Amino acid sequence: MWWEAVKANLPSLPDSDVFHIHPGALVGNFSGATTPTCKQCEASIALTKAFLAKISPDASGNFLDEFSSASIKLFDKYGINTCQQIKHLLAQAKHETKRFKAFRESLYYASYTGQSLYNMAPTVINNGFSRKNMTFPSPAAKIAWIQSHLIANDPAYGEHCFGSNDQPGKDFRGRGLLHLTHYETYKKCASEIGYPIDSQPELVENNPRVIIETGLWFWRDRRIGAIADNPLNTGDEGVKKVTRPINSGYKGLTERQQFKREISIIFNKYFSSGCTND
Repeated sequence: MWWEAVKANLPSLPDSDVFHIHPGALVGNFSGATTPTCKQCEASIALTKAFLAKISPDASGNFLDEFSSASIKLFDKYGINTCQQIKHLLAQAKHETKRFKAFRESLYYASYTGQSLYNMAPTVINNGFSRKNMTFPSPAAKIAWIQSHLIANDPAYGEHCFGSNDQPGKDFRGRGLLHLTHYETYKKCASEIGYPIDSQPELVENNPRVIIETGLWFWRDRRIGAIADNPLNTGDEGVKKVTRPINSGYKGLTERQQFKREISIIFNKYFSSGCTND
């Protein structure tokens, strides 16, 4: 990227060509894997553990190792092949997982009332009633049931709102890198990634490989990469557009935008990215 400028100022150099060793590519060659590069600027996008530790200092070493490996083995499979996609992916995942530490959505709503909880999530609560064929004589009776059974009761809320008659006793709440949610989504993902997460949803919260791959699958399934790569989607507004298919209510948007700005600065430095239109 910069050799022509150097060469122009050093006419005494014996040769016009320059060669260098790329550590990530060298490791990839020995392992039989192809080191991924950005399809736009050709920078390496094989994430190193040192870089990941810089943007997520509280994450476990095991998770960072798995994420580094996934960047070589899985990114291309799921169409993640640009600097911009990776910056957006990391920012969204960092928010969804509370800085890469929590891979299971908490449903403990102790500060809510039955009415305020219903107002927050009427669709999933009503879906639970429909699935269980539950009816009430009045709206007040429905709210009273919510107050008695779902407030400050994480397991009950999870089973009611994210349960499935096909898998009794399980709940399919948000889990994984981008919070995979709902049984049908788990089932579709399971058939495509080869892990039985539709019968063992706990894999999406305690198996680092599954945590990461379900997130990459979701990224491809929702076609988020095309949004991230759109040159018109820059800055905070670009983050908002990427957020929509992940959280249509834009929950935590300010933090997502902050993480994207911070990660972009570190990424550009570590990988000499030519995609700096953040």
